[in-house]
Amino acid sequence: MREFLFAAAAFGTGVLVSFVNYLISKKLLQSGNTGFAATARSIVSAAFLIALFFIGAKTSLPAVPMLVGGALGMTAGLILFTVLLIKKYGGKERDDK
Repeated sequence: MREFLFAAAAFGTGVLVSFVNYLISKKLLQSGNTGFAATARSIVSAAFLIALFFIGAKTSLPAVPMLVGGALGMTAGLILFTVLLIKKYGGKERDDK
């Protein structure tokens, strides 16, 4: 039961990380800087997973359930927030050339 609670907390935090990535992407898409969006999102996502790993490694908290929960939360959030971005921008790249 203890592992489930940590996995659920990591899942919720993973969704929050996906929301932060959504905000980053939205801001960069509005400014037209689409090339940096993927890099910024990857850095935030990787930092979150690295933080979960070190939290598990340096404490007595279960690392594997937290990593799985965090990855699932980021994936679920990614699906949700990507759909929102596609609806907002119509799935089309900006043509400002």
